[in-house]
Amino acid sequence: MRIPRIYFSKSCVVGEILILNKNIAHYVVHVLRMKINNVIELFNGNNIIYRAKIIDLNKYSKITLVILCRSYKSKESYIKLHLGQLVLNSKKMDFIIQKAVELGVNTITPIIPKNYNINKFNLLNIKIKRWKNIITNSCAQCGRNKIMKIETPKSILDWCILLKEKNIKIYFYPYSNNNILKLKKLLPISEIYFLIGSEYGLSKEDNLIINNYKFFNITLGPRILRVETAVISSITILQTIFGDMGN
Repeated sequence: MRIPRIYFSKSCVVGEILILNKNIAHYVVHVLRMKINNVIELFNGNNIIYRAKIIDLNKYSKITLVILCRSYKSKESYIKLHLGQLVLNSKKMDFIIQKAVELGVNTITPIIPKNYNINKFNLLNIKIKRWKNIITNSCAQCGRNKIMKIETPKSILDWCILLKEKNIKIYFYPYSNNNILKLKKLLPISEIYFLIGSEYGLSKEDNLIINNYKFFNITLGPRILRVETAVISSITILQTIFGDMGN
């Protein structure tokens, strides 16, 4: 039977008694349907996990646990993948962030498109808070014990400047003449930065920027993919060739 998982950022010791807040108590009782003496797993986002037993609960206010054991367990890939994703509508961004976590992306940077609406820009801080919750919840669901990092949103130029000294930078572009097999010539590597655009691609100005910063463009095949499909496909391919999906 799969043990339910909850994110708990603090460090614990075996035998410690924890009292969790009412929001978690509500989730544990009403969503997970757990009872006294049931066991749950806590993960702190740094590959440390704790097994804990419920010893008391009040479905409206708190839940009391005792820590049974502590262990280190990493499910991180051999390759560090850093995704630069042009900001899309909320539903698509939520989905992409969730799948990036599940597929083992190390870091995601929301890329602000050229001429991005200033009112939308002001809402990004609210969105980032929601995206962080999605990341944490996705880690709990998929068994990942390290929290994927989400960077402050940046323009393509600002992002490229930060990556100036990085060796492997990829832009997945549907009309590229370079196919995915050319990636194998890059072995061995430990880190890849890759960019996924929007349904409309990049502006001419942004294309010039990534060319100037020596991004290697690659096609994902002859079919035009939705952005969400392109993200899943590209991560899967990179994990298969360089990461932990090929073993």
